[in-house]
Amino acid sequence: MSSEKESGQRRSYTPTRYPGVIFRVVQGRAGGKSQDSVFYIKYRTPDKRQHFEPVGRSSEGMTAAKANMIRAARIEGRALGNVAAREKAAREKMLGECVNIRKLWELYDKDKAQRSSRKTDSSNIAHLGDLLDREPSSITTRDIVMLRKRLESTAGRRLLRGKVTNLSPQTVKHILELFQRILNYGQKQGFFVKSSGLTFDMPALDNQKTENMTDEQMIAYWEALEADHDQLGAAYLALILLTGIRKHAALSLKWSDVDFVAGILTLRGEEAKNNKTQHIPLNKEALAILEKIPRTGSEYLFPGKKGGHREGFAGISKRVKERAGLPPDFRPIHGLRHTFASHLASTGRVSMFELQQLMTHGSPAMTARYAHLADSALRRAAEQASVLKPEKKTH
Repeated sequence: MSSEKESGQRRSYTPTRYPGVIFRVVQGRAGGKSQDSVFYIKYRTPDKRQHFEPVGRSSEGMTAAKANMIRAARIEGRALGNVAAREKAAREKMLGECVNIRKLWELYDKDKAQRSSRKTDSSNIAHLGDLLDREPSSITTRDIVMLRKRLESTAGRRLLRGKVTNLSPQTVKHILELFQRILNYGQKQGFFVKSSGLTFDMPALDNQKTENMTDEQMIAYWEALEADHDQLGAAYLALILLTGIRKHAALSLKWSDVDFVAGILTLRGEEAKNNKTQHIPLNKEALAILEKIPRTGSEYLFPGKKGGHREGFAGISKRVKERAGLPPDFRPIHGLRHTFASHLASTGRVSMFELQQLMTHGSPAMTARYAHLADSALRRAAEQASVLKPEKKTH
């Protein structure tokens, strides 16, 4: 016997020889003395949700073997469960008779409104072209291959700063990743069952670029920050430079995320790139910057309109870059993060593991781009051992 909770009540069930298939003896539907067996299945779907539901009565032809087949179909995603089917029907009624990629995108965009890539996604969605009017279940790997070829060809060109230019491999990858996220979202929400053979072949990227300000540039940058009229924006840029946190992580910071006593900054999982909550130590300069930020009544350190979440500080980031005389290809925000990492690595006093933790990188491979700076620091240290061999005196 096992015990499960159904409709708020705890009832006893009898196991069968099939794992996850159980039954409960009940009175027959006619209301007489005859007994009936109701079969239930317990399973976990690909979205990691746990389910427990009835699948039929023995008087209606249901058996433990049939229930086991239904359970297998639910687990593999070939069939929707009772709750998922009702949710799907409700969503389809809300969206209309035809659920295409365009409508899935609208629902995804509304449901994931606080994601950091929303602005980029909104500009990239148009590149899907005719695929937006297709039903999601009809999308094949060939469609994905043809989309990538179109994006990488002249058909994928766009107008940038008054000039027609091809889409970069990074942009092509972003478009394909957006399409993949929309399809994954649609399947998790129960709109369709995605083909198990559907694959996305992403472009290979060489994104090993790192930026690092020289000592002179660093002095000029701090002077430009202190002279700017937007001191809230200056605090935002200074915090990124002193901690190496990502743009979206800084913009999402709430006062409750800062422990001024322990000197710890919490990066909440729901706002993090890897969906993991992480805690990073604050140096005294970063703490001083945070302590000077005025409290406005908003929960955010860097609030936007009406105290809500802010999208960015584009104006000051460009002004400070120009006033500090930084190169044209220096990225106004991401370059600060690279400067932070490059500086720590070049000191020779921070291990690659420690740098990975501070940068909140998901894997050591992402931090490896700074390894040559650490090697240079070690080489400089090793050169100090040259004193062990005194120079020969010449007469």
